[in-house]
Amino acid sequence: MKTPSVPPSVLSPPPLPRRAFLLGSLGAGLGALRCGGPAGPSAAVGCKTFSEQLILGEAMSRLLEADGLSVTRRFSLQTPILHAAMLAGDLDCYIEYTGTAYATVLKETFNPGDSAAAIYERVRELYRERFDLVVGPPIGFANDYVIALRPERAAELGLATISDLSRAASGLVLTAGFPFFEREDGFSGLLDWYGFDAPPETVAVDLDMVWPVLEAGDADLLVGNSTDGRLARLGLVVLEDDRAWFPPYESAVFHRPDAAPAVAALAERLGGAIDTPTMRALNRRVDVDRERPDAVAADLVAALSG
Repeated sequence: MKTPSVPPSVLSPPPLPRRAFLLGSLGAGLGALRCGGPAGPSAAVGCKTFSEQLILGEAMSRLLEADGLSVTRRFSLQTPILHAAMLAGDLDCYIEYTGTAYATVLKETFNPGDSAAAIYERVRELYRERFDLVVGPPIGFANDYVIALRPERAAELGLATISDLSRAASGLVLTAGFPFFEREDGFSGLLDWYGFDAPPETVAVDLDMVWPVLEAGDADLLVGNSTDGRLARLGLVVLEDDRAWFPPYESAVFHRPDAAPAVAALAERLGGAIDTPTMRALNRRVDVDRERPDAVAADLVAALSG
């Protein structure tokens, strides 16, 4: 692997922090969350730790409050905790991704070439059968893995798809987070699936460092996520995964069937409401422009309510 001109400290992953979560600390009991108290119906809304989720969790909360619900926000939690809280009745809804639900929660194996629609239907069916949980319609954006590069480089090399890249990768440098080079469904699998004539050189770094590596000119391509706001900031071209190697990560509202009716109504309302370019632009406002997630969420709510 090529060594980038970035600080040596980014070339080895830092130890992951260990945090303990107690479901009992998540708040009110099952009956209060689902049925509400004397003041009326209520709901507990969850989200994960990154900007996209904080924006969407706040937007969902505000939309439910506009429908007359008292909302408890349970934000910045990891996937297993959110899922366990849903099963325990301590959470009514949150936005999940089909690829995460399929592999991380359901422990199913993704087969390259499986369509996003097929994975969504399988997740919806298995969540109902195994957990008695409801998966709402796809929201419209997907947080997929992508390979991207500068537009002038894409034009110079004639690259629009990963198949194009497989025939022109010799002499190019690709940067990605460490896990991409370690997973079976990562770099080596990508090369085999697409039948690369010759592999690119590689630069493995912490995930957030792929951007400065590309900007410094130490890589031609990066592996990132399709809704990352930095794609918009740099104006990068995303290569089409024309042979469907990467798992689909469509977004949808996952919720309990006994949540307040407004929760199911919101899940349906959000179906097809936010596309990938829109989500990328919203994320950019937080990750690049340093706006507060709640301020961005307020604008999103206004747009959805207009």
